[in-house]
This record gives sequence, structure tokens and C-alpha cells, in this order.
Amino acid sequence: HSAKRTGLATWIAGETGNTLAQGFAQKFGGKRDLWSALWFDERVPAELPPNRNKLWVSELDRVVARTGYDAEHLVVALRSGPPANHEHGDRNSLILKCFGQELITDPLRPAYSYSDPAWRMRLTEGHSGVLIDGHGHEHHNGVEGTNASSSFARVVSHDSNDAFARVVSDASQPYRLVDTDIKLVRRSLGVLYNLPAVIVVDRITKWQGASSVQARFFGYNWDDQLGLSADEGGFMIRRPGSVLKAQVYANTPVACATGEMDILGERASIHPFVDVKSDPTTDLTLVTIMALAENASDLPMVTGGADGSGFAFTIGGQRMRVVGEDIQFG
Repeated sequence: HSAKRTGLATWIAGETGNTLAQGFAQKFGGKRDLWSALWFDERVPAELPPNRNKLWVSELDRVVARTGYDAEHLVVALRSGPPANHEHGDRNSLILKCFGQELITDPLRPAYSYSDPAWRMRLTEGHSGVLIDGHGHEHHNGVEGTNASSSFARVVSHDSNDAFARVVSDASQPYRLVDTDIKLVRRSLGVLYNLPAVIVVDRITKWQGASSVQARFFGYNWDDQLGLSADEGGFMIRRPGSVLKAQVYANTPVACATGEMDILGERASIHPFVDVKSDPTTDLTLVTIMALAENASDLPMVTGGADGSGFAFTIGGQRMRVVGEDIQFG
């Protein structure tokens, strides 16, 4: 992509001898420019990381689960962690890519001026995250530019092996800055690498007043090749050579519907989304199971539903349970 440059990775490789930086610059870095040439050190060999199932949780609680580094590999990202300059209101938002396609995306690069209605795309409503009574978590109004907010999310647990990854991220604090009646906002992410399938569990509780919750999932439609549909049981995202089928389950009634951002005018069709919306409740567990395949006929089968105090499912032969925000495999 023309916005990316190999220069930084090339400089790191030359200064430190890091062979992975050299490999990144040559394969993934993007456009080569003058700095790429000036900083290139031919004495540093280029290496690429092995393609394998791996969960990465950074010191700043950024989360990525992947099966490899080529276009066809599964990549799932969850934005936990603290605020930062030039940021968005995107705590616990999700990005999912597989089979060479973005299936759940972080949509428009929003306006820099708060006077532009599209500034709102910086807020939670412009991300694949959670809205409570139509509102996202705390974020400033932009009058001081793109400064950091006061919103902290934290990874409270994670584990993984060659078959699965599991992460729980708590974003209660930034939502409480909007509504002090909010008790708990957690998103759990489960990844079954080899099916592949992704499980998202949104756990939201209130102290007193009932609220309606929306879990929003944006599709990628810059090229007008997105197929997005919803029914009472879930939704479908279709891209060339890939399909995502989501089935939703909850401890209170939920409905799925497609929508667009009215603030974007003629650009709205580029960034359509699905909302999974609950009836008003003080205690919600919402489970979204997303099966992935190149063709709909190859999608892993999902069976199950409510089971005692939680949910029990079989996904492509893999058994799992959800109790609260806890995802249990096996």
C-alpha cells in the first residue's frame, strides 16, 4: 500500500541486525523510497516468522491471534489496552481477516476536524465494538484535536495452545465514565485456529437500570463486493472467496439487523454494519459464534444453545461451553 514505507523496518534491521525486520521490510513493508535505499544494509539476512498458530498479547494489551503471515491466513485482533495519542474510541473492538479478505473491519479513516460530522467515526459507534443504550465508551469531543482519551481496557486473562486461543478484556472503566450505572463490560475472544471459527462473548451488567446493548460488526465494502445480510438467528458476511456465518445466542432476546452510518452521506454504503441488539436488561451474556470458510458449503457446523447456567456448543466437532464471560474448550 502506498501509505506504507519500508524505510523504518530497513533502519531497524541496519541498526540492530534484526533479521525479522529485514524480512518484514522486503515482503510486507510496502512502498520502497529513498530512505529504504539509504538505510538498507545488505549484510543483514532477511527472515520471516514461521507460519503457525499463535496468540500475541503485548505489554500494552493489544491482542492478535493468527495462523500465519500470508494473505490466506486467519488474523483476529482485539483492541484492549490504555489510551494513546491520535487514538479512537475503540476499546474491545474487533478486526477479523481470513482467506485474503477483511471480514470484520475497522472502517473509515475519520475526519480530523471535530466540525465534520464524520468525526463520529472515531467514536465507538464507528468500530466493531459494543454500544449501550446507543452510546459507546468515553472519548473526547475533538475540540483539542486527536489527543488521548481517559479510556483504559485491560486484558484480565489469556491462554492458548496449538488448537485455540482465549482472551478476556475488561472495558468497564471507559463505559462507566459515560454511565455510572454500568457495572461490567467485558469481551471474551475465543479462536479455533484450524476450523476456523471465532467466538465473541459480550458480558454486560448494570447496577440498577435496564439497558439495550448493541454488538456492532462492520463489513468491508470499498470495492462494492460485500454481501451483508441478517436474520433473527445471526448474520452472514460474504466477500470474494470467503464467507463468515455468525449465529447469536443470549440470555435475553436479541435481534440482528444491517445498517449504515447516516453521518457519511454517499460514503455510507462503503461502511455497512450488522447490529446484534438486545432487549433492555441488567444482565446480558451475548455469544456470537462465527464460522469461516472459502465457500458456504464448507462452513463448520454449529449446534447447541442455552445449557443450564450457560451455553454449550459443538463447532465443527469441537465442544465448548460459555459460562458468564468464560469460554471453555474441550
